Amino acid sequence: VAFCLAAAGVYLVNDAKDVAEDRVHPVKRHRPIAAGTVPVGLAYAAAVVAFLGALAVSALASMPLLIGIAVYAVKMARSETMCSQPMPALQAPHSHRAG
Repeated sequence: VAFCLAAAGVYLVNDAKDVAEDRVHPVKRHRPIAAGTVPVGLAYAAAVVAFLGALAVSALASMPLLIGIAVYAVKMARSETMCSQPMPALQAPHSHRAG
């Protein structure tokens, strides 16, 4: 249950963050947030509730589960932040030959 709540929070944040791109996507435009059925602000609020619920359920179950869910939530949040940054272009090192 805790993992399902945490995953739902990640899903909601991802769809709210990507709403502009999803609205023009032929398939994703039918998702509730992109379609406007669920307002973006409500999606973020529901994500917070889902994350807090995941942490609460985890705390009731066991400390290792709480730690695991907290690490998952932090890693996913960092992943979302990192994925929104443009990747730097990788360039092969220039070789200089003496000639």
